[in-house]
Amino acid sequence: MKKHSITAWCCVLGVALLGVALPVIAAAPLAEKVPAQSLLYVGWAGRSLGLTFDGSMFGQSLQEPAVRQLMGGIKRSIFRTVGEGKNRRLAENLWEMAAIVWQQPIAVTVTDMQVLDEGGDIEMKAALLIDLGDKKPAFEKHMDAVLAAIGDEVKLKDETLGEITFRTLPGPQDKPVSFGFIGKMFFLTIGPGVPRQLIELKPADALSGDVRFVKYFQELTGANEQISFYVDVSAIMKVARDAVPRTVRAPGGTETKPLPWRIVDALGFGKTGAIAGTVRIVDRGMHTKVRLFSPAPHRGLLMPLAGAPLSDADLAGVPADAIFLLAGKLSPSDALGEIRRAVEQISPQARAAFDKELASLGQTVGVSIEKDIIASLGDTWVLSSAPSYGGLITGTLLTIQVKDTAKLSAALEKIENFARKQLADTTTAPTDFSGFSRPGSRIVIRSLKAGRVNIRYLAGNIIRTPLPIAPAWAIHKGRMYLAPWPQVIQSAIEYAGKDPLTKSPQYLRIRSKISPKASGLMYVNVPKLLRDLYPLQIVANTMLLNTVRQFSPLAEGVIWPLALSRLEKYAWPEATVCYADADGVTLETYGAGPATTIGAPVVAGMATAILYPSISRAKTLARRTVSMSNVRMIGMAMVMYSNENDGGYPQRLGFLKEYVGTEKLFVSPVSGRKPPEITDGRIIGEIDYIYIPPGRRLSAIENPAGTIVIYERPENYDFKGTVAGFADGHVEWVSMERFDELVNAVKKRTGKPDDDK
Repeated sequence: MKKHSITAWCCVLGVALLGVALPVIAAAPLAEKVPAQSLLYVGWAGRSLGLTFDGSMFGQSLQEPAVRQLMGGIKRSIFRTVGEGKNRRLAENLWEMAAIVWQQPIAVTVTDMQVLDEGGDIEMKAALLIDLGDKKPAFEKHMDAVLAAIGDEVKLKDETLGEITFRTLPGPQDKPVSFGFIGKMFFLTIGPGVPRQLIELKPADALSGDVRFVKYFQELTGANEQISFYVDVSAIMKVARDAVPRTVRAPGGTETKPLPWRIVDALGFGKTGAIAGTVRIVDRGMHTKVRLFSPAPHRGLLMPLAGAPLSDADLAGVPADAIFLLAGKLSPSDALGEIRRAVEQISPQARAAFDKELASLGQTVGVSIEKDIIASLGDTWVLSSAPSYGGLITGTLLTIQVKDTAKLSAALEKIENFARKQLADTTTAPTDFSGFSRPGSRIVIRSLKAGRVNIRYLAGNIIRTPLPIAPAWAIHKGRMYLAPWPQVIQSAIEYAGKDPLTKSPQYLRIRSKISPKASGLMYVNVPKLLRDLYPLQIVANTMLLNTVRQFSPLAEGVIWPLALSRLEKYAWPEATVCYADADGVTLETYGAGPATTIGAPVVAGMATAILYPSISRAKTLARRTVSMSNVRMIGMAMVMYSNENDGGYPQRLGFLKEYVGTEKLFVSPVSGRKPPEITDGRIIGEIDYIYIPPGRRLSAIENPAGTIVIYERPENYDFKGTVAGFADGHVEWVSMERFDELVNAVKKRTGKPDDDK
């Protein structure tokens, strides 16, 4: 068997085991088997809940004959792809192992992370645990068959701790992969020392006894818990601070906060301690509760989740046939203030620019955006889509509460008058593709009467292309209506209150399963959504599968999507609410299956937190490499200049223009500055490299390898070091301590360094 085939099958083994757990955020509540203070824990109960799981809508859907047929088609396609012989036997054993794994309690954990070096490399220790129970003999039989088949190519080392013997496959950069059994529990670990953590774990040292873990989960746990997860955000942030310090000190002693941390704080996540959640089976459906532990006041992106409670009156205009509903409480004035705060926290200069642009826009249209429009709006926002409005997508409507109808109406009239003038000008003034003013373009504002309500909308064409929508707006009974067509607003006004969603039995049933508190609410009529989207889904997936079949047999025998009758059988409406208190923000969902709308952001946020230090440092190192190349080229230009000028150095960097060829070499990719202009040896504009004339000819410098002649501005690297070029032509990265020594040596010899460009 070829070496790359062995590697591929090892990857398949990992995917077969880990991949079964992760797509559904899955792992069993094996917290008593996980070390305390773990950074991440995800648990899946498998089918351990017995009839409770099998009788749930999710469990029944997995037993659906059509699902078994789908999995059978995938299985046959894989086996056909791998062929016969050893590869076929490997695939068969791996498939049987995966079939066992998903039904058992599983835990995935990251026990530790630490930054190893300045390059941002992270050592992560992780483990997969599977409680096999009476399935251990069958699992072990298939695993032994896999190992026997690849044993000639993979060298495994047997290790023993106490009475437990396990196997280790040495990994890259001393990151070994180990696996074995502790009783009936299978474990697979990554990183040194993790097997010892698991094997020697005492009950008192398990995650289930961790004080913080218990505290966070006490309000989340309950009967029939199927999925649980926990992310220690504060611990992960501590690792990130090792790679990107929370504060840095400039040479003058002033402490500054690096941009990444300013962004984290501005977005409201700077004080987040942990994220925890559970998915429980309740009345054959699944109740998901996720808690983000972050103390008030809730700022940044958390602010929209912490508004005032919604009432049925706020949703009174939403019809019972609504397919989608998203409602929330958020004061536009408060939101604008929070945007200003966040922008200023990231960059004070950006705050000034933001205010300037807002004021400029208001002056252009003749109203104050903040005082006349934003201040006139209330805090209740409702976005909905309903067939009675005009269809799934075409019947989409946004309503916003209005506090001061007279002021808002007057402001809108001024904006409309301004727009009419501008649009009138565009019908005759030829320009380019940047606006409506291309010959053949004509946009007008028209009106549609709905009883006493005057609905305004845009109509016309752009560059001889008729507009497919007619953006519309109106004010009616203390609400502002916005829709892609005026007919949608007309229907919403005429149907308002006749058959409200808040009195629909199916809505009330789903809504009663989650907290009555809600500063935000999302409702999706999943069965109706499936039916409306099915025509597009079946056409698109059929084309995709037929395309794949041209190049690979993997799609042979696979039919997707399932028949609509089968999909609708296991679909319920789904509702999600969010609310906040002094200790954090909570999201609750109830529906037929796990709430992927909540789980996906949690996993994405966790992955970003874990990967950020490494990714950020990799980008910095790449830019640093380019900067070092710039300094090296400038150094070579100095040597060329010196050779042509009796061994003397240039008076300023601008004299090197003809030797470097491009002004781009004088700016670093770290800062992103625009290249300067160079005229008569003078550099016009900001550059990133400071020149220190040595004050003597090259041949007279006593220690050229230790004499700094050019360096990059240290602030580009938050004063953690900088790129330096030396008189002998070499370039290196120097710490701030060494940089200070080098510069002080120049000062002693020549006085204050000349930073003339």
